[in-house]
Amino acid sequence: MSVVKMTVRIKSSQFQTLNRPAEQQDIPRYRMLSQIIDQGFTATVNDTGVNENIRNIAFETGTLSARIAVLERLAERVLFVNCAAYVYARHAVLNGSRNEDELQAEAQAAFQRQLKIAEDG
Repeated sequence: MSVVKMTVRIKSSQFQTLNRPAEQQDIPRYRMLSQIIDQGFTATVNDTGVNENIRNIAFETGTLSARIAVLERLAERVLFVNCAAYVYARHAVLNGSRNEDELQAEAQAAFQRQLKIAEDG
């Protein structure tokens, strides 16, 4: 195998990144650079499917995001129903004389208070 000598300029952050695995493997950084170049050539020539993996990860992340949005809406609905049930049950026990609009406003206010508490966490 014949070799060609080349001079390569890399960023200081790349240099530090190169040094870490070289030190861990106890090999010279020039040898580590050579390994990195070999692996880069192999990945480029063989197209290791990194783009496909990224597409798959992005798709799954989007799917999870959509499912989380559904769960958030469901949790808010459950919270509102519980707040409304509390307001109506309290009204029934106290034999209150409030009309429907006042009870709905109180239920909405209780719901907003609970959301605020959850957001402040």
